[in-house]
Amino acid sequence: MNIPLLSLKVFHHKWAASANVILITLILAVAGCDTSSSAVEKWEWSFSTDFGRLPLWSPDGERILFGDDRQGSPGLYIWTPGGDPRRIEGTPANHNWDYGWSPSGDRIGFTSPGEAGSQACGIYIVNLDDGNVTRPLDRGRDLSWYFDGSAVAVRIDNPANGFPGIYLVDIETGDLQFVDEGYLPACSPVNSQIAYNESEINGRMFLIDAELEPLPITEDGAYRWRWSADGSTIFCAVNNYPSGNLTWNIFRITNPADDRQIEKVVEWAQYPAPDRTGSRVAFMRISNSSWRGLWLYSDGQGDERIADFGQNPDFNPWSDRIAVNSPESGIRILVR
Repeated sequence: MNIPLLSLKVFHHKWAASANVILITLILAVAGCDTSSSAVEKWEWSFSTDFGRLPLWSPDGERILFGDDRQGSPGLYIWTPGGDPRRIEGTPANHNWDYGWSPSGDRIGFTSPGEAGSQACGIYIVNLDDGNVTRPLDRGRDLSWYFDGSAVAVRIDNPANGFPGIYLVDIETGDLQFVDEGYLPACSPVNSQIAYNESEINGRMFLIDAELEPLPITEDGAYRWRWSADGSTIFCAVNNYPSGNLTWNIFRITNPADDRQIEKVVEWAQYPAPDRTGSRVAFMRISNSSWRGLWLYSDGQGDERIADFGQNPDFNPWSDRIAVNSPESGIRILVR
């Protein structure tokens, strides 16, 4: 695999404090547990599980990958709504909560924590057709599949050789290719672009590919960024902690491979989950008022509340179905 990514250094900002992280956690916990009944959009709850969190739809929109860490049910699961979740053999209880479907949907990748070089730590690839599990590298975290399925992008804190940063790891050979210093890579589903953060918390989001220098996309702290399934759009939650104020806004970056049009679409929001084309995005409000719950922004219509709760939403790539965490435990699906 030969992907000529540029290796330019970006400067790390260290303004984040642990108090900020605690504050975010408390706000998100309050916002995700609302039980009022003021949802306005005609969406309804359908299938659910009684355990698990962090759901991810498969590329064909038929199955959901999710994790669990409770006693008696730890590991990773695949669930076809309407059936029973199936634990993926070979997935350890102490997964890193960063996992994902391969572009073709026939494999999953995940990372496991631990000291680099230890027996459990590293990157794992599971072939869903035959259950074969491989470990191409004994270190790495924050996994994202490269668009052609040949590699995964990960953050490596302590590479055996080279600088800490983002690497592409060939899933067959384990060969490494340095991308850039940075954190939390998110690969485009359709081309060689990779979005990432310059620091682990509150850094600016950058975008890099085989032809462009790393380009800063946000001026303030980026927390989470998600590509639309067609690769035309990135949604990013951004805070302005460096200014001393607490706000969270979701920005949409369209045409990321060309002129990169950037616009703010909603305020006081987190966890963006775009639909296939990026014309809609589900998100969670950050507020202790009647704004709580799961919301949907649509072009030409603005934002509307569609459910009373819904953390970690993921929009089905082919239909109007959104998978979320329930307030207590388990995965629920919202349909229209």
